[in-house]
Amino acid sequence: MKFQVLYSILILANIFYLNSLAQNSDSRIATIDSVFKQLKQKRNFNGNVLIAEMGEVIYEKSFGYAHKDNKLPLDNHSIFDIGSIAKTFTAVCILKLAQENKLGLSDPVVNHIPGFPYPDIKLKNLLSHTSGLVEEQRKTIFNEIKNKAFTNNQIKDTFLKIKPPLNFPPGTEYQYSNSNYTFLALIFETVSGKDLPDYLQEHIFDKFEMKDTFFNRSSATSSNHQHLVSNYQRAGIIDTAFVSTDEINKIEALTWKNKYGGDKISSTARDLLKFHNALQNEKILNQKFLETMYTSFELKGNKDYTINRDSNNPAMSALSWRIGKNHSFGKVVYHSGGIPGGRCHFSRNISNNQCIIVLTNNEELNRYDFTFPMQVLNNQTFQLDKTSLLKQIGKIYATGGIEAAIKTYNELEKSEDYIPFIDWDFEELAEELLEVKDTLAALEIYKLYSKKYPKDHFSWALLGETHHWLGNKTEAIKYLKKSLEQEPAYEHAKLVLKELLTEE
Repeated sequence: MKFQVLYSILILANIFYLNSLAQNSDSRIATIDSVFKQLKQKRNFNGNVLIAEMGEVIYEKSFGYAHKDNKLPLDNHSIFDIGSIAKTFTAVCILKLAQENKLGLSDPVVNHIPGFPYPDIKLKNLLSHTSGLVEEQRKTIFNEIKNKAFTNNQIKDTFLKIKPPLNFPPGTEYQYSNSNYTFLALIFETVSGKDLPDYLQEHIFDKFEMKDTFFNRSSATSSNHQHLVSNYQRAGIIDTAFVSTDEINKIEALTWKNKYGGDKISSTARDLLKFHNALQNEKILNQKFLETMYTSFELKGNKDYTINRDSNNPAMSALSWRIGKNHSFGKVVYHSGGIPGGRCHFSRNISNNQCIIVLTNNEELNRYDFTFPMQVLNNQTFQLDKTSLLKQIGKIYATGGIEAAIKTYNELEKSEDYIPFIDWDFEELAEELLEVKDTLAALEIYKLYSKKYPKDHFSWALLGETHHWLGNKTEAIKYLKKSLEQEPAYEHAKLVLKELLTEE
């Protein structure tokens, strides 16, 4: 018996030695390790990395701390909130129902959610973010549910009550929206008769021994709890001190406390590899439905579109997964996740059976910095993400005020060295300025917003409302009318405009 135990230990030691030797002798791994070390040193990368080929781990490393306060280091057991990577699990569950002939991907959503006010939206539109549904984080919905810890059903009821106009006719554009996956979770539960978290626990997490994966941090077992990481972010765009997200995201945490479908899963890199292997080996979906899930969604009229155009993996949308446009080294599918204080990336070359998982507990890097290992693994050139112009403008405002910030924006807005502003960036920066009572600065940011997005009714409404707060009645009326020119059904703009005109 003692000999058998000793023999087993020697075998395990030899396997560990050979794996270590393979990692050290593989020039690809040496390059990947070198880049991550540089990212740690120069850009505060803090997280876990796992790379597997043919189902076997070829690189696994932790960088930094699980908890900054006690300097507890990350390790292979560290558990992270994976953010929107959770959408891939929801999508798999919907595909499973389709495989069982319990629903069709071309079913109108209204077939499964009575009273759904958009008859042209189909399940495949929700899965591929081509529905046109307004983002539940936009003010139209958020102001109705803020601080209320609404369930998915209550969020659904809010949509049915407000009936916000679609951003575009279904199937004609791509626009990422978390709302899609809130509705998909409801549809799964309606059709299957089972709660989505319970189904995932039984049919995926338990079945594939993903022992460190679960819904909601509050449901972590005592053994899991000791491995949960803390998340950290800068205090804001204009306040760059590191703080725990628990201290500054209380409103957001409460608002989304009971919502799931697009998030709320915590996991480890090793457990996500088990999910990859289960999909790769057709243990969850058969080949037909895997191919369906990994097929790029074609917009009506064959309109071209590209997601993450400036990353190493420009892509199109499939059913949840992004599908890399460059297939010269295999078919790459991936999904990223972002939460306050965390950035994650789950990338899979399904042709070559390669898997790359990066989980972090800060926001210092852009998610698509993490696309470089797949390039290196397949002997391709790569680039790291550009600097965020939003973060740069925040720093300039903090040291030089709004005039210096606007000047810098105008100088760098078209620079190829920076990631340009998108609509959310303008909104987030202006909201922070309003929080510190710098309404004039917020007004300047909304001016830039409406200039860049002249067809976005939110940009004009926010500009008009800010003029209203500053007592600029004529300007407020002017820009609220511009908002309604873009979207006549926007109720909030109608209400504010009515108040202003009544005052006359």
